[in-house]
Amino acid sequence: MKRNIALFLAAVLTTILGITIFVTAIAAVTQPAEADQPNLVEVKDQQIVTEPTPDVSQQLEAAFQAREATLQAQIDQRQAAIDELDQTSQAKIAELQDQLTALQAQIEQTTTRIQALQANGASLQQTMQNDAATYETEWAKMQQTEDQLRAQLDDVTSQLNMAYNDIA
Repeated sequence: MKRNIALFLAAVLTTILGITIFVTAIAAVTQPAEADQPNLVEVKDQQIVTEPTPDVSQQLEAAFQAREATLQAQIDQRQAAIDELDQTSQAKIAELQDQLTALQAQIEQTTTRIQALQANGASLQQTMQNDAATYETEWAKMQQTEDQLRAQLDDVTSQLNMAYNDIA
């Protein structure tokens, strides 16, 4: 498909180039039909441009100076507006910097508090684990003691039953 497009483009460019060469050759061989006709436009009055009169020069100079003064006034006005905006912006920037500094201090305090709470939480968790281990140990001791007491009670009960049986 790309080769077909390339061949088509080459054919179009060759055709355009051939037409251009053909038109240029015919234009060089033939003479324009209008070249032999006389010039029908006549110039009746020629005016010579001279230096403007001093009055016109003064008016132009005055107009230029007035325009320059107007533009300078606009520039001064805009510069004053920029200066005023700069001053208010500087004050706002300083205020925002102060707020940012205060916010950073609050963030640092909060971070410190969070770290302290995390440390306290870890300490409490360790304490809870220790208490759980102690509870399990004491529970095991109590069950062992209970088992011993039950065994002793069973022994005493069996001895008592044997004594009752001997008496009876």
